[in-house]
Amino acid sequence: MQYVRNNRIYTVKGNNCKFDVTVTDESGTAYVLADGESLIFAVKKKADDTTAVITKTVSSLASGTATIELSTTDTAIESGFYVYGFAITGTDKKDSFVPVGDFIVMVGVV
Repeated sequence: MQYVRNNRIYTVKGNNCKFDVTVTDESGTAYVLADGESLIFAVKKKADDTTAVITKTVSSLASGTATIELSTTDTAIESGFYVYGFAITGTDKKDSFVPVGDFIVMVGVV
């Protein structure tokens, strides 16, 4: 089970999790990754942590949209509250991690 509400991602520990994100530039236009650029999705315990507990790299944005897929191994972390965010990396850029919202890992009851 998973859902996204108000920039919060909820998932159950040890479950698959899949969601779409849309990336736009400052004017609201769909962002297209340039050659050599990647979108990094990261989950951290705290926004200023240097190490992420989950990291996924996307190398293509179809019309500004990317699908992030987390495996059962990815979500097999301690239940609790985390933050997630994004960075764009490339040959001539390394944008900082930008926290977007909470990433909440819940314990399954069944």
